[in-house]
Amino acid sequence: MNKTIVAAVAFNLFFGVLYADDLLEYTCARPIKPAKFVENRDVERYNKDVQNYRGCMDEFVAKNKEIVDAHTTAIKEAINDWNGFVAGTKKKQKEDRKFVGEKTGVSHTVGQSDPYKLTTGFKF
Repeated sequence: MNKTIVAAVAFNLFFGVLYADDLLEYTCARPIKPAKFVENRDVERYNKDVQNYRGCMDEFVAKNKEIVDAHTTAIKEAINDWNGFVAGTKKKQKEDRKFVGEKTGVSHTVGQSDPYKLTTGFKF
């Protein structure tokens, strides 16, 4: 159940944040290849447009990758925080369930091996 909760939290954080306003809008314009190159300048112009398009795409991907990496780091921190909370809660619950028998001083954690069997050292 805990894995399900963590997965749900991570999913909501990741996709909820990714669709936020901080993602950059894709504005790269594809170059239009002429049906026929008349002069060498046409080829050079087209090649320059292709290079500009590639540069725009590389920049777009790099900037969005930085944003995604930042969100991924935030998600991992949130999951680690949750897991720390759960681990601390489980430890606290285990400590709260521990008791010491009055006669023998035997310590036992309730439910450690069998939640219905208590071996406290008391004789009934």
